[in-house]
Amino acid sequence: MYKRVSDVEIRDSTITEIQYSLFPEGTNVLARKITKPAPITRVAPTTKLVPTTKLNSPAQPSPTPKLVRTTSPKLATTSALAGTSTLVTASAISKPPVTSVSRSSSSLATTPAVTTTSALPVCSIRNQRRVVKKRAFITRDKAPPTLPVTIEGKTFGLTKNDDQGNNAVVYKVTSGSDIGSFAKTPLTKSLQREAIFTETVGQLIAFGVDPCREFEFMIVQAAPGATLPKIQKFVTAKENGRTECLAVVRQAVDVAVAKARSVFAEKEINHGDINPGNVLFDDEIQEATLIDWGSATTRPINSIAEGQALFEFNKLCVGAAPDPEGSS
Repeated sequence: MYKRVSDVEIRDSTITEIQYSLFPEGTNVLARKITKPAPITRVAPTTKLVPTTKLNSPAQPSPTPKLVRTTSPKLATTSALAGTSTLVTASAISKPPVTSVSRSSSSLATTPAVTTTSALPVCSIRNQRRVVKKRAFITRDKAPPTLPVTIEGKTFGLTKNDDQGNNAVVYKVTSGSDIGSFAKTPLTKSLQREAIFTETVGQLIAFGVDPCREFEFMIVQAAPGATLPKIQKFVTAKENGRTECLAVVRQAVDVAVAKARSVFAEKEINHGDINPGNVLFDDEIQEATLIDWGSATTRPINSIAEGQALFEFNKLCVGAAPDPEGSS
């Protein structure tokens, strides 16, 4: 039999603890004294702390001034009559002082205005909707004789041209940028496709929508030469008779078709509409320049196109003088 012993005896703040364990019954248990220090007497906390307001020590440094952070500039004036104010900011970047006008001053200091030149003309129409109208005018007669347009940042002063095309109103640039060039605005469909071909052959100056009128305009280079009816060689041939007139026409068609084939070989663009209004010649009808690429395609030139060109040019000899007697 075993019994458990766990007795504690306290005498004079000394704790005598008998370690407990299991002992056989009848065994004497010896106790071991463990001396522990007396408990520490704690001071009750004070309910209120009185801060010290003054240090008697002469070596105590003076209190550090507070750093004032300003988030916005303050305007400090020296006096009411000085009329001069200094802008003080906490930024490390130095800024020039701002000068205000004194109440007692009789003159005002003004900053000279910056003059800018706008490339856009003053719009005279009221409708400023951003809707592009591809057709500027219903008919050629409705088109004004003169007007300014701005395309791609350039301003062109236009005057209505004497020679007009079939599907557009043609103007000549008489003032502003690129004087001597030509402008056209469509009567039917958009000029975008034509502008692409015109640019490919190197004749396009500008294409876009005038910001005031919101109409399409295409500006093209002035080509050298003149149409066949204005060439003196043709005029003389027509006066000399139909036979001579047709011979000059045949020469002009051959030169024009050769030019068209040359352009196709280089650019792979077929003019598509070789007629007296779309070809300019030199005085001797040895060189030709093709204009108006509105009917251009990428198909090769065939004999039908050549025959059609001859048919259109032969119409110029209508009304030619009769052939002289004895001519074959």
